[in-house]
Amino acid sequence: MNVQERPVENFALGDLLGDTGTGLPATPLASASGLFGPWNAALRADTLPSAASAYAAQPAGGGWSDILNKLFGIIADILNLLGLQQPNPVAQGRFGSADASSTGDPHLAFSGTRSDGTQDDSHFDSMASHADLLDSDSFQGGFQISTQVTQPDARGITWNQSAAVTTAGGATQVGLDAGGNATIVQNGQQIAIGDGQTVDLGDGETVTRNADGSLAIDESNGMGASIVTTLRENGRGVDVHVRAQNVDLGGDLLNGSPTSPPLHPLPPLPPVVGPPGRWVRPL
Repeated sequence: MNVQERPVENFALGDLLGDTGTGLPATPLASASGLFGPWNAALRADTLPSAASAYAAQPAGGGWSDILNKLFGIIADILNLLGLQQPNPVAQGRFGSADASSTGDPHLAFSGTRSDGTQDDSHFDSMASHADLLDSDSFQGGFQISTQVTQPDARGITWNQSAAVTTAGGATQVGLDAGGNATIVQNGQQIAIGDGQTVDLGDGETVTRNADGSLAIDESNGMGASIVTTLRENGRGVDVHVRAQNVDLGGDLLNGSPTSPPLHPLPPLPPVVGPPGRWVRPL
């Protein structure tokens, strides 16, 4: 069969590199929906970035790391040319443990130990909304935390008006607003939750409404990776606390740069039209 006739999701790493006898497992690189879908739907755990993380973790030797880095760099360039690159192109890093937060007005912090033992720490203030506060591709359908801030007060100070955790490729979202109102939406359906109640959302995700009204979203992939996110109303906004273990992490908390949703470019100006029979150079 001609390789070009095979669907994308059936390609293995050996197919693309022209070598099927290396001993590497024939793991599918990506599905078209995972690789080219909207970034805010998060990337599936079995898509390209996950394969990159898995194979990059292979022991050094044989030049595989260099080959993979070049391969994924080329693919990232292609995505960028097609306008399909994610808003935040910084790659995720593998962390054995990490703590992260967005609290108060808001103060952002991240502290984590990478799998190679190096330490990452960042602390900064950001009064902007964060569409990608923290993300991970270590879970089926991806994981992402976002925040939306209030309008600035007379002193220019904002608070987290709401915070949400999005999983399952965008099909599941759990949020809390500054009024203490919890929202759970899965596949377009609202799910109610009361104090002291735990809801199982499937695929290793549960949500617990604590006695103080806070929400604890527990995400696990069944292979040692976990993220517990706590959303708590603080009287003026929503505080976000995260504890993660054995996961790939990315987002604004690691990059240290506050970002709002990307701005759309302005449409091009129409050409200037001159008198009949006269050509006028467009602006």
